[in-house]
Amino acid sequence: MNTFYATNLLIYAGVDIIALLALNLQFGVSGIVNFSFIVFQAAGAYAAAVLSMPPDSNPDYSFQIYFGGYQLPFPLPWIGGAVAGGLLAVPIGLVALRKLRSDYQAIALLVTSIIANEVINNARPFLNGAAGLALVPKPLQDQVDTQGDYYPYLLIGLTAACVALVWFVSARIVNSPYGRSLRAMRENELAANALGKNPVALKMTIFIVGGIIAGLSGAILVGYLSVWAP
Repeated sequence: MNTFYATNLLIYAGVDIIALLALNLQFGVSGIVNFSFIVFQAAGAYAAAVLSMPPDSNPDYSFQIYFGGYQLPFPLPWIGGAVAGGLLAVPIGLVALRKLRSDYQAIALLVTSIIANEVINNARPFLNGAAGLALVPKPLQDQVDTQGDYYPYLLIGLTAACVALVWFVSARIVNSPYGRSLRAMRENELAANALGKNPVALKMTIFIVGGIIAGLSGAILVGYLSVWAP
């Protein structure tokens, strides 16, 4: 099998598995219909990009406009992407999950994703607008030869390690007392509330956890593609 094709297949599969694990925690386990999931994935991608790229004053990057440009070494951009996804989940969750019923929550989250897309597309000084970001540094590119024959296997290994970590954390959550509370809330929110469970707190925490995992998936993808656009 062609190495480039195999690398594409395995990296995309890893990113999709991580994203699906996040969605499973939010929707499958907790019953939260998160139509804004791509927003958190994009937040992780953009955060990882600006954390790893040099400032836009750099001659090689002067064709695009963006804030930041910190040139942080790996794995800090991936960690930053995960943190960005989790932080973004806090204000969105507070607005969408506290007062609205599940059907209206879904509508609010869908509207959030549409608004976010319009803002990113039209706010060019923020993250280069609709043109997106290019020349995002690849993981460990200062330490290893990214053109070497072994580099695709390194990327696959890093992605597989993240998949294993997220799978482990996800399984621990699902099988914990907290996971059972989430399933109880999914089946009957009023009954769970009557038994002393706080549905808003449960929704917010799993929404943030899902945002963190989504942000990580976006950070991995932008590190592989070296570009990101809305």
